[in-house]
Amino acid sequence: MAGQADLQELLRIFTARKVPMLGAMRHVQALQSKNLRSIEQIAEASVADLESALGDGKLAKSVHAACKAHGKKGKREADESASAPAKKPKLVAHKRDLDYSAMSSDELEGSMSLPLEEDEAVIRGTTVITNRAPLVLAFAVALLEFTMAEQPPSSRLSLAQAVVSANSRSKAVSIGIEKPPTAAQQVSVSEGQPKVRVLGRMLPVLKRSGYSWKGATSEAGTSSTASQPSASKPAPAESTWKASQKLLSKGSTFIAHATPLSSPGARPELFKALMAQKPELETATHNAWAVRTSFGNSPLVQDASFDDGESGCGNFLLQIMREANITNTMIVLTRWYGGVMLGPDRWRLMREATNEALSAQRRITTFSREPVWALDVADTSPVTSTIGMAIHRPEGARNYLLQSFHTPEPDDGGASAGKKTTAMMKAEKEENLGRLLGALRLLFASWANVLSADDLDKRAWSWYVSVRPEVDSGPSGWGAKGPLQLDKILDLRRRNWHHHGELPEVGEGTYGVVYKARDLAHNGRIVALKKIRLEAEDEGVPSTAIREISLLKEMKDVNIVRLFNIVHADGHKLYLVFEFLDLDLKKYMEALPVSDGGRGKPLPEGSSATVASLGLGEGVVRKFMWQLCQGIKYCHSHRVLHRDLKPQNLLIDKEGNLKLADFGLARAFGVPLRTYTHEVVTLWYRAPEILLGGRQYSTGVDMWSIGCIFAEMCTRKPLFPGDSEIDEIFKIFRILGTPTEDVWPGVTSYPDFKSSFPKWERNFDKPLCHSLDDAGLHMLEAMLVYDPAGRMSAKQACNHPYFEEYLADLPPTTSRTNGYH
Repeated sequence: MAGQADLQELLRIFTARKVPMLGAMRHVQALQSKNLRSIEQIAEASVADLESALGDGKLAKSVHAACKAHGKKGKREADESASAPAKKPKLVAHKRDLDYSAMSSDELEGSMSLPLEEDEAVIRGTTVITNRAPLVLAFAVALLEFTMAEQPPSSRLSLAQAVVSANSRSKAVSIGIEKPPTAAQQVSVSEGQPKVRVLGRMLPVLKRSGYSWKGATSEAGTSSTASQPSASKPAPAESTWKASQKLLSKGSTFIAHATPLSSPGARPELFKALMAQKPELETATHNAWAVRTSFGNSPLVQDASFDDGESGCGNFLLQIMREANITNTMIVLTRWYGGVMLGPDRWRLMREATNEALSAQRRITTFSREPVWALDVADTSPVTSTIGMAIHRPEGARNYLLQSFHTPEPDDGGASAGKKTTAMMKAEKEENLGRLLGALRLLFASWANVLSADDLDKRAWSWYVSVRPEVDSGPSGWGAKGPLQLDKILDLRRRNWHHHGELPEVGEGTYGVVYKARDLAHNGRIVALKKIRLEAEDEGVPSTAIREISLLKEMKDVNIVRLFNIVHADGHKLYLVFEFLDLDLKKYMEALPVSDGGRGKPLPEGSSATVASLGLGEGVVRKFMWQLCQGIKYCHSHRVLHRDLKPQNLLIDKEGNLKLADFGLARAFGVPLRTYTHEVVTLWYRAPEILLGGRQYSTGVDMWSIGCIFAEMCTRKPLFPGDSEIDEIFKIFRILGTPTEDVWPGVTSYPDFKSSFPKWERNFDKPLCHSLDDAGLHMLEAMLVYDPAGRMSAKQACNHPYFEEYLADLPPTTSRTNGYH
């Protein structure tokens, strides 16, 4: 009797010859009826016997030849050890699709080899010309070596090609080259189809059951820690909930949902995510749930359940999970009661729904490290390689890599080097590809021991974006080529902590402590090292830190503090490396002599003589205000709100220049105004629209803060020093008068505005600041206008007559644009 392996191989042989799956099964039955049950028997039979069984002479000859080749293939493998070592195979592109059924697994994987150069000295200084698609392909292939080390090279190439195809399709639609597919054109994948995540994309895959190759043992044994997902991390917010079919009985409806669980503490977040994803579940009569978890090497299994009014339902769900030996999974059973008691039959319905949801979830999550193909769901052409489904073929991806990385032309157009032959250009492309793959391997290897597979996958896409060739946006840049410097990839490697000699703590930002440090990798320059505060190791990087990093990487202005680097250390610590500035404006004003309105405190150690002799006279106030307004003008012109302007966040360098810092609460804004949180800006500098509970605001919040800082620099004391939100509101109202609809249209509609507020009148005979001239008072008043729509903008402030005297003293090379409007 034929073995299971022979049956599978026969089905592969038939489907590889464009025979549908149903037809292949019929042909196998026909051969069995002729007592041809194994591949060996078919190979020994005559072509005439096969033709009489199959009824197709051409197919009979092809199948007979494939079965004979299969037998020879086994002999060849047996004799390999005795034969002399083979020559190193040449890296030749495949001119046609391979017949996987006619090749052994090791022959197939050997044909997928790619060049690799890991000598950093050789890689550095190399520049290649390419477009973005093959670079994505190279990133994915190199990444999979660390995140899915158990996959053979052919599977990695297939998965990488799937990423490129999906990315190209979505990009073509986004820039208008292709139209979005209609509902009829969209190809859906079964909910139970296994999927894997590569470079942030979920890809449907097909298991290559029974496939093995010689490299599997060594690859699995040497896989990095990145290939092992961290068990201590919580489940991501976008969880993979799998649902059963709805079961109906006498008006009652049952449905179950199941999802994997990466930590016991993730259950509440997962449940909320399910309710947010499917709000109709909240209308149900019961939402019972059960959880079983077991992590690490501990034999202990923890159970938890909740009946939600359906007595005994939670324990019933746990019993089903115990019977199936399922752990690290959460199941939610939902029931809408139809008004008719179902009796014991309800337990049958609950069991069916629960088993179906658990089965669907296990199909997604249990791979057992099996090799896979990436499915090509958009390919509707006849299948020629796998059973019933089209795949992304690895030989096509390999060919694309070998042909896509060119050497830049020399400055003289290549006249000095002469015309290159086809063989020379091919060798150059292979050499460039080897260096690129080597640089990527060095990059991923440097992070593999500190990041889980999921984290490495998430970070890989941002690395690609930071190094990809610059091309025109829109259709004109589609397929365009540009230079790629491999130095940039090497510079993304994880830096060891000894590059920074840690020195004393100098302050605290929005979300972390700031240290003074010495950067030994850059001639020992002094830098500010901001350590991100993580409340718990499994909570990841705070959103404020991510926001600051993304914004500061774009903010390149002399009036904004520079972000030099980002350092990841000790597994769960993140440091931002900034240029170091001597002190902030608050400490500077406190260091002023008591006779000048300060507190006489000493300046921080190391402050320059230039700063110590500056003082805070009218000219220095003008200079600081000009630099502050210029910095905010740059931010606003790049659609960024700072949202936390205060003297502590304005730093002063050794030359006495003021710069904006601490963008921890900053965020990009758009038009029309968006809704934001109102818990921003330190109380004394908070705009009235925020104090009154407004959640729609724009650049005016920064300009109000600048006005408060302006007055404080002139008077040496805060303008509105409230000790609570209501006290802050009343201090503003006492000085500027309680706003009315005439002064501020819409003020009474703010959530925290009360008609019972005291009605203070503005005393216009008392100026806000006695030391300011008319131009200065005019600018201050314009910054402190109640109505945000009428408040002065940063651009208007930079063009205000108040700065004419300061601009007149600037060197001729400095911009003197003026003309208040």
